Amino acid sequence: MISERELKASYTECAKVCRKSKSTFPWLFRMLPHAQYQAMNAVYAYCRLLDDAVDDGENRAIKLSNLSNITTSLESALKGSNTHSIYPAVVDTIACFQLPREAFEELANGMRFDLEEKTISTEEDLLHYCDMVAGTVGRMVVGVCGVPNGSGDEYAISTGRALQLTNILRDVKEDYVKQKRCYIPETWLNENKITVEDLIKYPAPDSVKSLLITVGGLTEKWYRTADETLPQQYKRELKFAEALRNVYKILFERMRNKKFDTAHRVSLGKWNKVLLVLKYLI
Repeated sequence: MISERELKASYTECAKVCRKSKSTFPWLFRMLPHAQYQAMNAVYAYCRLLDDAVDDGENRAIKLSNLSNITTSLESALKGSNTHSIYPAVVDTIACFQLPREAFEELANGMRFDLEEKTISTEEDLLHYCDMVAGTVGRMVVGVCGVPNGSGDEYAISTGRALQLTNILRDVKEDYVKQKRCYIPETWLNENKITVEDLIKYPAPDSVKSLLITVGGLTEKWYRTADETLPQQYKRELKFAEALRNVYKILFERMRNKKFDTAHRVSLGKWNKVLLVLKYLI
């Protein structure tokens, strides 16, 4: 049984992880009520733990082992045996907000998918990948916002797909240059007679421009679906989640206005994001 003192220390450790992060998101969590702020910190700290596990070193086998250890340790923590300083807070957050346990395992599976360098062959493969690495986090965020488990899944998954596709469009060149990864379905490349090397050419061939516009169309579809599946009875609770989605949608619209030019990576900047969220919430 975790004491109140140990639980408080665990939440403090999660907050420390967030403060050390270069991401804008922990800054945005401060806009939430205290209980939700702590819960978001715990969710983020778990995501950060997974990220660090696959970023450390270059040995793929060690990284895969790290992922397995984290998910096994979380399962043990859920049964009462804690092996990491953030786990008491994560377990408490899962219990208090009734978060889907399987989402935490599935997020690790998404990272495992990347480490194993599995190929994304079809649109179905692409959407499944988006669900693993972003839909899972969407379900966690929706739960922390106060939506009962299962009631916002369609919205969370649609939002996750839209946001991850936005990331893929923004980072299409960087993903290949730095990681030799391409998330655009292989069948789409073949149908358009495009190689992955074509994606980083400058200026981009017309065939690449056309393909990225197609991916942009798919992205727009999932932003619309998220709009349509927003559970109206929880609209107030989801205001923070909607603010985050709005930030990504503005980023997507800027990329679309530039016709998804891979030569110039579009970004919004930390304080611009903070102001956009504040404007949405007020």
